[in-house]
Amino acid sequence: MDSRPVGIWQAVGIQVVDVHELAAGKLSALMSRRQARDLFDCSNLFRLGGLDRERLRLSFIVYGAMSRRDWRTLAPNDVDFDIADLEQRLIPTLRAAGIERLQQDRFGKGLIEDCRNFLAGLLPFTDAEREFLNRVLDKGEIAPELLTADEDLQDRIRRHPLLEWKALNVREFRKNQ
Repeated sequence: MDSRPVGIWQAVGIQVVDVHELAAGKLSALMSRRQARDLFDCSNLFRLGGLDRERLRLSFIVYGAMSRRDWRTLAPNDVDFDIADLEQRLIPTLRAAGIERLQQDRFGKGLIEDCRNFLAGLLPFTDAEREFLNRVLDKGEIAPELLTADEDLQDRIRRHPLLEWKALNVREFRKNQ
């Protein structure tokens, strides 16, 4: 991908993450960190449209397996916000006209509703998705064939550095128990 020109300058050949992976990563951050900025980013990503739900779902499961949080316990109501975080860390970074008149509580609740509705569309997990998570989180095994028949994608999932690290840590933890 190439950047937009800025005067005579333009960056070319920029490697970017697929938008589905970006959205899954943002959702993972939201569910793990619970920061207002993650809530804002997720709401905006989901409003853009153009996301293929199946591709997002696959990325969401894989990113969930890498998360510190146990993805098997996720529920839409887990999406929440802290009004102080919204006021102190998000609102000051927004440059929209009229931001000073923003009803922050209503704004935050709207972000939550967007994200809860979107998350509800990704849940519940299928039996195969749950089995993928069980194998990674309980046994340290990466079994991407449970998620996709695409062999290239299976290979990329199997070789994902953070997923490999997570599986290794699970195996090491089990060995030391």
